[in-house]
Amino acid sequence: MPRPSLVLRLKRLLAAPLLLLRRLRQPRAEAEEETTETAPDRHGARGEEADEAAEVPAAPSPWRRLLPYGLVLLAGAGAGGGGMYWLSVQVIARQTTELGEQQEEVARLKDVLAGYDQLVLQNRKKLEEEQSRRVTLENRLAMAQADLTRQPAAGGRGAPALAAAGQPGKAGDCTLRPGSIGSTLKDCLAEFNRP
Repeated sequence: MPRPSLVLRLKRLLAAPLLLLRRLRQPRAEAEEETTETAPDRHGARGEEADEAAEVPAAPSPWRRLLPYGLVLLAGAGAGGGGMYWLSVQVIARQTTELGEQQEEVARLKDVLAGYDQLVLQNRKKLEEEQSRRVTLENRLAMAQADLTRQPAAGGRGAPALAAAGQPGKAGDCTLRPGSIGSTLKDCLAEFNRP
């Protein structure tokens, strides 16, 4: 025998409390009818008392009185649980979308940071190249200064050049100063060639 479908099982689950309540009420009503019909009418007075007793309904038992309340509470709990489930699904969906947006923003910022890292690396390479050129030019300047102090002067300017080389302060003042290397070299040559 095949298993009943999910819809049929849900219908049975929802209808079960109502059927139970109907069954609980039905035997009591049938039992009252049977007692009134089968009761012997021995005395007329007692028959009147029985009629009065039959007219006054007996109080239902406490668990039968509480059964509808229990069913209502059960239905309320089910509805509340469904509502809580729906709310939690909505909150989780909203948080998931916010988390996705934050992850996209983080990925974008990582790309921007990677671009800045590339730019910093290129600038660092350029700076190192410029520093190596500067060191090379400073070395050339130092070599040129050393060559100028060692070279014997040629031609008619030899005597003043030797005299200038022999004078104190003329050859020793060609040190690098702040500024460009070219201006330092020009100043040094101008001072060296001064009479």
